[in-house]
Amino acid sequence: LLHVTNQPIPDWSEGEVLPPFQTANSASDRPIYVVEAKSNPKFGPITKATLAIRRGPHKLIYYSYEGFDGVIELFDLENDPEEINDLSVSHQSIASELKNELLKKMEEVNRPYTG
Repeated sequence: LLHVTNQPIPDWSEGEVLPPFQTANSASDRPIYVVEAKSNPKFGPITKATLAIRRGPHKLIYYSYEGFDGVIELFDLENDPEEINDLSVSHQSIASELKNELLKKMEEVNRPYTG
């Protein structure tokens, strides 16, 4: 928001200007996480959700709902921006790496806040 409103961005800021607002291509390979947890209890740990991680050209979607628990999909967004071709079987090492990174982040997020 600071970038969009032409305000100075503090040095301590951990954020990054996201597309399409970037003025140059970013070489950052930092992960971007997405959580949709409509059925999850509001004040409990996230257990029922659709989770996603995007790093570089890859996006992994992880489903943790009854009947779909642990189901994943992997997409190469540079070559398949419509997310039509699931690569989770043909690119198992990438899928496994992103899944482990996503689950590690969710474990971190679900830890009780100690202030």
